[in-house]
Amino acid sequence: VAALIAAVVFHRTRWAVVGVLTIAVACAGASAAVTASRGPLRDDVTAMQTEGGRWLRIEATVLGRPTLAQSGDLWFDAVATDVRAGARELRGDVPVRIGVPPAEASHLPGGTSAPGSTVVVTGTAARPSEPERAELIVRVAHIESASSPGGVWAVFDGLRGGLSASARSLPGPAAGLIPGLAVGDTSALDAGTATAMKSSSLSHLTAVSGANCAIVVGAV
Repeated sequence: VAALIAAVVFHRTRWAVVGVLTIAVACAGASAAVTASRGPLRDDVTAMQTEGGRWLRIEATVLGRPTLAQSGDLWFDAVATDVRAGARELRGDVPVRIGVPPAEASHLPGGTSAPGSTVVVTGTAARPSEPERAELIVRVAHIESASSPGGVWAVFDGLRGGLSASARSLPGPAAGLIPGLAVGDTSALDAGTATAMKSSSLSHLTAVSGANCAIVVGAV
C-alpha cells in the first residue's frame, strides 16, 4: 500500500526522491512477503521432528552444480517436492542441501548431478545450525533412483556442456576458467589454479560470477 501511494505521488509530482522511495518500499514489501510466506513451511518442517538423525525419504530436483567437500562427499542444493518421515509426509517446495557419500555418488547420472536432475534418496536430516536458504540438511545413505535433466533443463545442460567443450581447446588455465566464470562449471579447473584462487580469495569468481554475468548482461 505504501509503495502504491508513493507511486501515485511520483506520477503526479515527478520528484526523483519519491521515485527512489517507491522502489525502496516495493523491494522492502517484497522481501517481507517472501519471509512471511516461508513461515508456514518452516512450521511444517519443524513438525516432522527431523532432529536426532531421523530417517527420511526425499524426492527432489537438483538446482545447483555439486561441490566436492574435503571428506569426499558431494554436496548440492535442491528443492524437495516430497518429504516423508515415518507416517508424516510433507509436499511442497522445500529447499534442501544434500550430501552424497563417495560410495553412492557413482549412482548419480554421469557420476555427478546436473541442475534439473531428479533424485529419490533416503538418509538422515537435520535443521541447519545457521540461517541459510536450505530448510533441511540431508545426508544420503542410499540413492533409490536418479534421472538426468529433461525438458528445458536438458536444453540448459546442453548449452552448458557445449560451452565447456568449446573451452577445452583454449590454452593454459583458460580452459577451466571460462566455464567456471560463465556458468559455474569448475570440473575442468586444474588443481593448481583452484589452489591459487583459494589462496588469493578469488574462488568466489567461479562460484557466483556466472549468475552475476547473466544478470548484468541480461539487463544490458
